[in-house]
Amino acid sequence: MNAGKRSISVDLRDARALDWLRNQLAGADVLIQNLRAGVLEELGLGADAVRALNPRLI
Repeated sequence: MNAGKRSISVDLRDARALDWLRNQLAGADVLIQNLRAGVLEELGLGADAVRALNPRLI
């Protein structure tokens, strides 16, 4: 059932990790996160920002 699925853990306080994550999101299908509301927007990874990287991202 989980064939082909991958998951990662990233320290979002690290600028290099954020750059790496942005590059990964460009080719991803789904982004699942469990941060409190507003944190991704503070990091520049809000819904509009990630859709600009990858419009088909869910």
